[in-house]
Amino acid sequence: MGIGFLGLLQLAIVLVLTCITLGVAISFAVKPSESKLTVLRPLSLGLAFGAVGMFCAGSANTLAFASNAGLADARNVQMLLGGFAEALLPGAVAFSALAVAWALAAVGFHRMK
Repeated sequence: MGIGFLGLLQLAIVLVLTCITLGVAISFAVKPSESKLTVLRPLSLGLAFGAVGMFCAGSANTLAFASNAGLADARNVQMLLGGFAEALLPGAVAFSALAVAWALAAVGFHRMK
């Protein structure tokens, strides 16, 4: 079960957005400004949508494998469950990064006042 070009592209987008979002959040925590906050909000939304897109791509890949697998024996069920587990991983990474980014934003909000 390969990830395919679309999956690699979405993974790259999620990784780039994760790094940029965390960078902006660190910058906002160190030196808060309204302009950084206006950048952080859409970046966070883009990262969340990227994670949802990765889940959809992983699920589609898993279901495509399942449709071609034939009979539901133990090995095919194991591959199906493994595929769905892999589909959840980018979301876990992205939403963990969002939690850290908004914790840093809370520090920036505290320093703004």
